[in-house]
Amino acid sequence: MSITTAHPARFRAARCSGAGCPPVTTPGIGSQALGTPAMASSSWLIGRTAASFPRTIYLMSLRMASSRRPSLRVHLKPHHKLWLNWDGAFLMGPRYLRFLDAVDRTGTIRAAGREVGWSYRTCLNRIREMERVLGAKVLATTRGGARRGGARVTPEARRLVTLFARWKREAVRLSDVAFRKILPR
Repeated sequence: MSITTAHPARFRAARCSGAGCPPVTTPGIGSQALGTPAMASSSWLIGRTAASFPRTIYLMSLRMASSRRPSLRVHLKPHHKLWLNWDGAFLMGPRYLRFLDAVDRTGTIRAAGREVGWSYRTCLNRIREMERVLGAKVLATTRGGARRGGARVTPEARRLVTLFARWKREAVRLSDVAFRKILPR
């Protein structure tokens, strides 16, 4: 593989930009003439080179060397980020859904937070914010530590969790159908 860019960092110092700059191949990675370029991000190069690549980088791959182009249907898949707003304010997203499901399963805020990667303080802040936006309790908690304490999702929050999960499944399903429909064969 080789990394080729029309705008490497050293041309910036020479005030060379645009189509007039020759492409430069980063040495030690491979040959430039291996195939059709595929897009790669500069984050791919972290730890591999000291140069910064502010613009498009082309990654030449052996898999792309054939004259036959790969099918877009095989390689492309849409991804979605969905969330619910309540009167214009953020209420919950997919991680909140996972958190509330985890509270239901584990019975504690701390264990549920661990499952989604939140600290206990973050969990409390997110719960307070959801309750402020919603105007109702999200969790019913009891004090008492490991033996007597715990948390459970309120019926109102459970309805929201169910609604959000069903909506997300349906949105993803319909989006996948639409994506396959418009994708060229």
